[in-house]
Formats: sequence, C-alpha cells, structure tokens
Amino acid sequence: MGLVVKNLSYVIDGTQIFCVDLMVQPGEVHALVGPNGAGKSTLFATIVGEKEPQQGEIIWEGRSLENMPFWKRVQQGIGYLAQESLGFSKMTVLENLLVVPNISKNDVEVILKKVDLLNLKDRKLGVLSGGERRRIDIARLLLLDSRLWVLDEPFAALDMESTKWMVDQILEAKSKGVAILVTDHALAQVKQVADRISILEKGAILLSGSVNELVTNSLFSQRYSMN
Repeated sequence: MGLVVKNLSYVIDGTQIFCVDLMVQPGEVHALVGPNGAGKSTLFATIVGEKEPQQGEIIWEGRSLENMPFWKRVQQGIGYLAQESLGFSKMTVLENLLVVPNISKNDVEVILKKVDLLNLKDRKLGVLSGGERRRIDIARLLLLDSRLWVLDEPFAALDMESTKWMVDQILEAKSKGVAILVTDHALAQVKQVADRISILEKGAILLSGSVNELVTNSLFSQRYSMN
C-alpha cells in the first residue's frame, strides 16, 4: 500500500483551502495540476507534516500519519522537494548532504557522482545555479532512501538539460517502486512522467484519470494544453 489521503481538509481564517481524497501507489506517478492558489502546495505541505490539517486522514504504507511531525515522516520514507530548494547556502554541497543522519562521506560522494555534481562537492551551496540546487535536492532524497517523493514544482526555472535530467530521475525512481506525487505547471513534462493526473480547482478534485483518458477529455482540454 502506498499513500492514501482521505477527506483531508485545511482551513485558514475560516476559509477552506482544500478538501480532497487521493491515492499514490508504489511505482506510480500521480500528478496534481491546477491554477495558482488552488491549494496544491498547501496540500503537499500537509502531507509531509509541515502543516496540520483540520480533518481527514493521511495513511502511508498502511500507517496513519496523524500528529506525526515532519522529521518523523522523513524517517518513515517520505521525501519532500519544496518549491524553494532546501539547504544552508554558506555550507558546501558535501557539508549540506552530510546533515542526513547515518550517512558517510563516501555515501554522499557516490550519490553526488550519480547526480553529476561530484566536482562541486566543495562549492558553497549558495553559489550554485537553480538546476544544480535541484540536483542536490534529488541527491538528498536518494540519500534518505525515500519511498514517497512529494515534488512541488520540480521543473520550475530549469533549463532544457536540467529538465530532461529531472524527468529521467523521476522515471528511474518510479521504475524502482517509489510512489511519486508531483505538481508543476510544465504540463509537457507532467505528461512525460505521470501515470495519473488530477485537477485541483477551488480546493477540490475536479477530474482525475490516466494521461490517455484526460487528453481526450473535453473539460481537461478546455483548461490545459499538454503540448
């Protein structure tokens, strides 16, 4: 069993931001699309434990995550790629990744080689490009051996080469059984990686289906272009 979200609701100042149900199975990429302000990032922050929902249930691998803090969800295999890259800008790449518990320098260097950044291990994080920092974010998920990836706009501000690299990383993780929940406005890349797409509008799932189902759906076509 992967991720199951049941009747999950988040309210700010009396206004309901979302109330949703969704699932992500191991080896599946479930993409959430929708306009700015639809509640996608808030939903993701709730799933990973950065925000507390007012009602509903989040179940991961058959276990409820109720009242479980962010750090403990990380220990349960939940990895989060936020809109803004994480890390300490004045520390080196190597120092940033050695923050991951129970990880050796050799472990970090193996992963840095995998993400093609071993030559930058002694560079300060703050001087890296956006694409390089995204690679560090993925390196952190790999070091944590995360079984669920929650990716908030992984393709944002990436150049063509970095975008292709990110697509490849997502597809490789999927092939290894990682459950992946992703949101992004880059619909061409969403189509490349997703098995299922759900539209979140005004805090509710408006439509959900496979990529093939949605590209022939008139309601989806009216709102989104997958070209």
